[in-house]
Amino acid sequence: MPDAVVVTSGLVVLAVLIAVALAVRLVPRMHCAVIERFGRFRRVAGSGLVVLVPFLDRVRATVDLRDQVVTFPARPLGTSDGALAVGMTVRFRVSDPRAAGYAVPNHRDAVVRVATTTLEELVARSSRPAAVDSPEQLRRHLGAELGRSAQRWGIEVDAVELQAVTAVSDTIDATGAVPGEA
Repeated sequence: MPDAVVVTSGLVVLAVLIAVALAVRLVPRMHCAVIERFGRFRRVAGSGLVVLVPFLDRVRATVDLRDQVVTFPARPLGTSDGALAVGMTVRFRVSDPRAAGYAVPNHRDAVVRVATTTLEELVARSSRPAAVDSPEQLRRHLGAELGRSAQRWGIEVDAVELQAVTAVSDTIDATGAVPGEA
């Protein structure tokens, strides 16, 4: 009989330890956790120790609240009358963790994709001399367009900087590379 009591109490202790392990989460500094209950949004928890209701609550996403910087090396882009080599840097941060946790699976990837496609569209619509002479106008349009898109995802774009807006050779092969460059 004493063996049954030991086994039973051991199982109870094990069950309590599992429940505590499922209930306690540590959210890193400068991050927050998007918490769901039964698959629906419940709350956003700040950094530190977070207590969940075991088996009911779960952490959907842990969102980084720090400023993030993405740098794009200069690459050739076609304009209406030639080609430009354009590089850029985008600085952004999450302003709404709930939206960032639900809107896109990877908000950093989404910012990169929108920034590159928007830059390609803006450069394609402009002429080469106009883009080389006024990169500030190109930067303002890019920042405004990127800010509008990212706002839906709970992301605030702080700065967009264009680097090395220079004219390149008139011929670009199918891969987007300038002939003669390695």
